[in-house]
Amino acid sequence: MRATGDISLGAPVEAPSQSDGARALGPKVGACVLAGGGRSRIYHQNQGSAEIRKLQNFKETGRVIRHIRPEAPKFLYNAFNREENPCNTMYDSAQAQISLELDNDCFYLPGLRFDEKTLMQQHSSFQNAALRESHTAVTGRVRVIVKQKRGFLFQTLCVRLSCYSAQFMYTRSPFTGNMLQTLSRDKKSGLFKHYWPTIQDVIHFGSDRKAVEDNKNSGDLNGLTFLEQGTYDFIFSFNLDANSFLASVNTHCGSNVYRAEACVTVPKARRKFETIFMSSEFQVRKTMLPKLIPYFESAMSHNFWESGMLESEFVLGSRLIEFDTPFQLSLQLLRQRLDFCKIMTVDIILQQTISFPLENGEGYHEKQMGKILASVTDLDQTQMCHSLTFDNLIAKQCFGGTTADSKFFPYHFELGPLKDAQGNPCHSLKISHEVRARVKVVTMRPNGQAVKAQYILSVPVVLLDADMNHSSYLPRYEPKQINDIGDAGNQSLGGLDSFVPPAYSELPAYSSIIQTN
Repeated sequence: MRATGDISLGAPVEAPSQSDGARALGPKVGACVLAGGGRSRIYHQNQGSAEIRKLQNFKETGRVIRHIRPEAPKFLYNAFNREENPCNTMYDSAQAQISLELDNDCFYLPGLRFDEKTLMQQHSSFQNAALRESHTAVTGRVRVIVKQKRGFLFQTLCVRLSCYSAQFMYTRSPFTGNMLQTLSRDKKSGLFKHYWPTIQDVIHFGSDRKAVEDNKNSGDLNGLTFLEQGTYDFIFSFNLDANSFLASVNTHCGSNVYRAEACVTVPKARRKFETIFMSSEFQVRKTMLPKLIPYFESAMSHNFWESGMLESEFVLGSRLIEFDTPFQLSLQLLRQRLDFCKIMTVDIILQQTISFPLENGEGYHEKQMGKILASVTDLDQTQMCHSLTFDNLIAKQCFGGTTADSKFFPYHFELGPLKDAQGNPCHSLKISHEVRARVKVVTMRPNGQAVKAQYILSVPVVLLDADMNHSSYLPRYEPKQINDIGDAGNQSLGGLDSFVPPAYSELPAYSSIIQTN
């Protein structure tokens, strides 16, 4: 839910105490609100030039930006270059210690999307309805420990959830006519698109953002937030839906990277300012929707070749295949006449297809690779029917190849910003798979000539890793550890039953600040 408009709340409001010595404060918010918090969502748009920076060149080992205006300077950086732009989650000075802490480094979103070929077209409407109901939350906190009695003063504090996407596409060379692979660029600026977040959510704490912008020319220090000595947790929760947010992926064909970014702007002497910038990388893994699992149960294909002279039945135990987990397949071949053909070999192949969008949005360029999982060569040529069973087929991410093109990746499918001629969204990168049975035969012509041929049966499958399977719909329960931080008082554990896990409470619909004495 999105609400727009200029919203300005007054002083922090007292809320019912959550525990002895703790109080909750509502944050002042900026000009755009989502789900009741100081939150705004930004989709990628080129809104003018911005300087490209390297985080490692910032002061205090890549954590501090110095500037003369109240608002923090806008800049771009390459989130995929972790050497030049490392993640720093802690800032420490004599006055305060500030840290960015995520509750997990991987968040699961039950919303794996399938194309019409994989899911079957008749189930697409059911999938769309299920995706609209799919959400998860990325949660964490910015902890501020004020060390000195004189307190800590800051201008603004915000947390951003940013998804950076590096996508390849193909274009046809005007000189040679060959297809060329290029990294997606912004047409207006000429910069690679992965410098801008594909989508970004922002939560604002502290001073009113609009008031700061209105007074940026005069350098007025209105709206500062003062924290007394103690420990403060600025708790944030970003709501992710399956239709808007992309799944994390890391391949040589394209990647999506998530970073949580915290910015704290602090006034300094002589009307100067410093912005403390911290970031933490995490993953968003899309998992199987439980409602769609029945559509991927056992599959059977019945086919005829050469006017029914060779009949086949191909049965797959499940169309959901997990890396390093055995799956089963059976194949029956029936010849109508022994003198018509000889079945020489049968190969079971795992086929991977990587589809790149064309730059003009009018189709895709595909790269395919396959790996033989099993072969049968000693077939009895006197038998009319052959019943073959494969009980221990295993898909591996790497079958011994040393190049990136020899590696298998999990299924991936996301809709991108490009649209085809009919106005339908094109996918940005698609990685799909098939299990194939390749039957090599030798047929006899009426003139006695032997002709070699091959007959291929294929079934689309979904290749998953352990995190994407439906068993990871919820993360494994891990009890939280209780640590004494800063001036927080010791709490007795005598009244807790260690054998009873704490109850799961509803995720907060708004951001909050908690002070612990």
